[in-house]
Amino acid sequence: MKVSQGMEIKQGMKLSPQMLAELKLLEYPVVALEQRIREEIESNPAFDVDESVLENKYESEEHPDDMEGEKDPIGDDESRDFSPDDDYDDCEGHFNNPKYRGDDDDSYQIQIRDEISKSDFLRQQLDYKDLNAKQKRLCQYIIGSLDDRGFINSEIERMADDYAMAEGELVDEDEIRFAIDTVKTLEPAGVGAQGLKECFLLQLEKLEENEDVLLLKRIINEHFKSLTECNFDVIKSRLGVDDDMLKSALKVMRKLNPSPLGSFSDSAQVLKRTISPDFLIEENDGEIVVSLNDGNIPAMKVSEQYQKMANGQMSRVDRQTVRFAQEYVGKADWFIGAIAQRQRTLMTIMVAIAEFQKDYFLTGDFSKLRPMHLKDIEDETGLDSSTVSRATSNKYMQTSYGIIPLKSMFSDVVRTVDGEDMSNRQIKEILLEIVDGEDKNNPYSDSELARILTERGIAVARRTIAKYREQMGIPTGQTRKLVKRNE
Repeated sequence: MKVSQGMEIKQGMKLSPQMLAELKLLEYPVVALEQRIREEIESNPAFDVDESVLENKYESEEHPDDMEGEKDPIGDDESRDFSPDDDYDDCEGHFNNPKYRGDDDDSYQIQIRDEISKSDFLRQQLDYKDLNAKQKRLCQYIIGSLDDRGFINSEIERMADDYAMAEGELVDEDEIRFAIDTVKTLEPAGVGAQGLKECFLLQLEKLEENEDVLLLKRIINEHFKSLTECNFDVIKSRLGVDDDMLKSALKVMRKLNPSPLGSFSDSAQVLKRTISPDFLIEENDGEIVVSLNDGNIPAMKVSEQYQKMANGQMSRVDRQTVRFAQEYVGKADWFIGAIAQRQRTLMTIMVAIAEFQKDYFLTGDFSKLRPMHLKDIEDETGLDSSTVSRATSNKYMQTSYGIIPLKSMFSDVVRTVDGEDMSNRQIKEILLEIVDGEDKNNPYSDSELARILTERGIAVARRTIAKYREQMGIPTGQTRKLVKRNE
């Protein structure tokens, strides 16, 4: 064996912690950003923010008016002290709270923007998942099987049997598991869980990972029974944590919703908790006006007192205090700049998308959507595709046609024989039009549909037709013919 040494030069870039943090801020949807800003302000005394304004902006999140007199799942207020001297006299009631049982409880309801049935709200999200027709039917079945809290109570084997009997279609357990896993990715977080424990863990997966979140995950995974019984001494002993660590983790738990779909009214079945749009899109004299939804983001600046302290302009301040002030002022300056950069980047990208898809925004007609990839917005803005991807993930737009996922503006491109680009969404619309107008006694096969599209200048393979047909839930030509005969 011959052993040799050599040297190779590679060019690369390693992202600094600050650059990674800036990219993370770009990913946050508006609600998560509001929470992140609040945490930063609470942890850094160098910020100068109107406390009364800050409290009012977040009052509805933590202390809604209709919760007066009711116990919080883990504690009454921020001053709840989980100390060794605390007997936790009221602890037994926490997990017997109506919220945890799934009883009617208006206290967890948040002011609505639009009313929509809980099933429709969940099913609409399936339209943006890459599912074939059968997978979508299974997911819709799972959604219909959820209890009032949003939990799954049946065994997988039984669900497979029940689906086969109800729908007349055989399905195996792996297909049921796939559908359940898909439903678990929907909003609100925690839906599709098979119990309270999993419900909490699903919500924690969507939170920014930090020491408190990691500790709470471990408590729920390893000592959930002790948690529900409020045996805090057992938890501290088994995990080797102190009172402050436990108290900090339990504060995170107060943000979790034990009943994801419990925010629906049983009588009206309307959603009381909804998505907050990140962008507001309006039309004004034939032009598209884009604005950021930053109504709940407080104005931030650095305290003048801390600036003077950091610059050594205050008497009777020792060097350690000056270094302390310099550290926090630096962090505050960076964070304020990072938020401003985030807003500028989002606006740049959204304006480019609005201009690219102007015909759609003016009409609301999905057939007007132009084929658009990340690279198109990269070319328009000069930002790289990864930045565009981060900026558009998990973001929503408020338009006059409703709240729409920003990702739905992107679509694959098919080039016609005339050299024009067409989105796959447009092709699906044409395909649906052809099927609707076919002779129902002699429906088209996939090969015939491909031929018709080719005659119209759209060259699409038969297997692509089959894929689009399944995604739209259109049966095969043979099945459509059998259905017609049995009508």
